[in-house]
Amino acid sequence: MAALFEVGRGPNTRHQHDSPKIDALRPYKDAIFQALRKASLEQITQLLNNSGVEISKPQLARAVQLFKKETRAERAGVPSPTAPPSTDPKLKQAAAELLRVAQGPNRRHPHPAPKQEQLRERREQLLRDREKGKTIPEIVQDLRRQGINISHAQALRIITLFQNEERTKPSHYAAPQPEPLAVHEDPPKANAPSSKPKAPITNKAREDALQETIRQSRRTAAKAPKTRLPPGDFERGKGGPSRPSPDR
Repeated sequence: MAALFEVGRGPNTRHQHDSPKIDALRPYKDAIFQALRKASLEQITQLLNNSGVEISKPQLARAVQLFKKETRAERAGVPSPTAPPSTDPKLKQAAAELLRVAQGPNRRHPHPAPKQEQLRERREQLLRDREKGKTIPEIVQDLRRQGINISHAQALRIITLFQNEERTKPSHYAAPQPEPLAVHEDPPKANAPSSKPKAPITNKAREDALQETIRQSRRTAAKAPKTRLPPGDFERGKGGPSRPSPDR
């Protein structure tokens, strides 16, 4: 029992045999991180083994986790252990292969997933079900009735992929061209004055018009009712004829 306590208080000896390999890969951790964006952990392990670097997938996974912790510590200002680049030509070749993978096409999923291809035949139906408000558990239940064993996470991921494909699909809709605006012309008015140029008015025409105006004024005055004056034997006062004149 005492020996167990001593082991618990002592340094971690569980993966001490991994330390030389991790220290050798530490200078190339940036290349490993870049390659992980395009390739899986298993593919990188195979690449390292083909380059002569013997490492297993669990060992590489532990190295990647340790490098991530060191990177987070560096961002927080804590210095992380450093190691000089190895002079081993195998490691240099492996680092060059990692950079080539990082700059190449995506090799993480070179072939479509079987479940994705299986559901692609039902793509339109799945999209319609989601538009109608059907939940993922209901869709998964229907698929399992049809003999497709799929989890909720897989169904959600695949349906989201189908929805993104639908949104990025080029549209064949052609917007209608606007028709030219018609110019509305009002019909000519019946009483509208003629657009013909008027003849200049002469002096003779002006005199005739003046004489006609005078004659019209006289006829109007003749037709007006005449005002009767009071008799001459009454004085006109302020209020009208009120008393006879004393001279008469």
